[in-house]
Amino acid sequence: YALLTNHFHLSVSVKSENDLFNFLSTKPLESLTITQKQYLNKEVDVDTLITYQFSGLFNGYSQAINKRYSRNGNLFYRPFKRSLLKSLEKILFNQYYIHHNSRKHGLVSSFLDDPWHSFHTLISKEPTFLAREKVFEIFGSKQKFIDFHSKQYNSMNFHDIILEDE
Repeated sequence: YALLTNHFHLSVSVKSENDLFNFLSTKPLESLTITQKQYLNKEVDVDTLITYQFSGLFNGYSQAINKRYSRNGNLFYRPFKRSLLKSLEKILFNQYYIHHNSRKHGLVSSFLDDPWHSFHTLISKEPTFLAREKVFEIFGSKQKFIDFHSKQYNSMNFHDIILEDE
């Protein structure tokens, strides 16, 4: 993740469609949302289910911020964007892009100066809900993760690499 003043980035790994179906199938029907029930009945696809879940997250976050700061109205002005990252290269560059985003926007001169992204948590030994070992496995090791992030890729637009069609 990366939290900036006017936007944020999340990198999320979603379980397989089979795992999602099996998980929801074990839940009592009365505890499921309408969309989850529709998914189990094959009335909506997995993309709709995932979009709905994120919508709930963003709506809950907006309500909490509005309540906390006694404000009304939309917190987010545009729908969220998402990219399905199918190649290892895109996954690696996506992590780099997220962690270096504050540098890209000129908020810090070094991405290490920004405390509002997951890089610091991932390399620490502190307990976390982040999938630290999975991230290091994708990069090959913790040291390779650190080394990849330490490079300066100023001449490339990673956003375009990540979003280009497969």
